[in-house]
Amino acid sequence: MDTKTLKALQLSIDHWARLATGTYTQGYEHVGSKCCALCTAFFHTGSEMCEGCPVRDKTGKSVCVDSPYSTAARTADIHGLDSLSFRAAARDELKFLKSLLPINEKALKIPVNEKALKIPDALEDSIEHWGRFVTNTPNEGEYIGYRDCPLCQLFHPVFVKENGEEQESDCDGCPIKEDTGASYCASTPYNKVFNLSEREEDFREEALKMLIYLESLRDKSKMK
Repeated sequence: MDTKTLKALQLSIDHWARLATGTYTQGYEHVGSKCCALCTAFFHTGSEMCEGCPVRDKTGKSVCVDSPYSTAARTADIHGLDSLSFRAAARDELKFLKSLLPINEKALKIPVNEKALKIPDALEDSIEHWGRFVTNTPNEGEYIGYRDCPLCQLFHPVFVKENGEEQESDCDGCPIKEDTGASYCASTPYNKVFNLSEREEDFREEALKMLIYLESLRDKSKMK
């Protein structure tokens, strides 16, 4: 792969990473050829459309046919760029584009926040986790605490240290901390629930408040 193609591919990877994490430039970045570095380089060059584009080289077809792009574009049109369904489709496109990197380039550090890619799914799993306690149907051995919280498994200092990672301060990157400004779910209904026994009458009522809070956090992320 020549330098021009590699640079365009890496710029496209960066673009889709921003779309997948909801960190794209509002009012500028979107799904389409005008924001695609590969399209800029190859869309109207050569004797055939998309000639030289690594996406076409992989699929054998022009305009990203038979790539995850088609699903991502359709999902964006129907649900919008900030929907969880679009971000999931964007992650598929991002993974596909990364697979096009030459083997010796795949080890390059691409400026992608891998944890941010996992937040939508972790938030949805956390909502389901709390939903089971509200309905009194937790999985066997499931309990209220950081060990069983999908978001904590990404951002709690214990897991961060176990993964050999670093944080400037506890829980950095967690959408709950970004919303409240506090670590360890302070300023949320969690602390009150944690101090209640599952057998206590108020437990499910307080668990419902935490569930509603997480659902509101998900709704906020869709509106960004």
